[in-house]
Amino acid sequence: MPNSNRKKLTSFVHRTCNIGTNTLIGSSTKVAENVSITASVIGQRCTIGAGSRISDSYIFECAVVGEHCIIERSIIGAGVQVKDGSRVPKGCLLADGVIIGPDASLQPFERLSVSRDEVDVETDHEDEDSDIEEVEASKLLLPPVLNEGP
Repeated sequence: MPNSNRKKLTSFVHRTCNIGTNTLIGSSTKVAENVSITASVIGQRCTIGAGSRISDSYIFECAVVGEHCIIERSIIGAGVQVKDGSRVPKGCLLADGVIIGPDASLQPFERLSVSRDEVDVETDHEDEDSDIEEVEASKLLLPPVLNEGP
């Protein structure tokens, strides 16, 4: 493998970081100074800002965690941006593409997602109709059930 390709896959973890046990950091991820990560999975191409603390969490690819953020026992989707000084407590779920902060403070078990476009909503309704039609059509193919009273 050429050196240029190897550098693209290399993660950068600052020497002042505290990386605990049961932690996985994906390729091309950058972890700044004084970060603490324990029992967590950090995806590929993520950026973790200085002074942030992450514990018992999953952070998917291309997420950006700003400086001095706290993420505890939560799931952070792909491409999410948690801006400087934000706090994500236990049980939170931030869906792909969500942006919070700066200085946001979520409540435990809060769920955030990006709003869907009207086109997506219309498509979903069409899918639901076709499912209902499919079930009704399959009922026509089933033999009638005889009622065998007591």
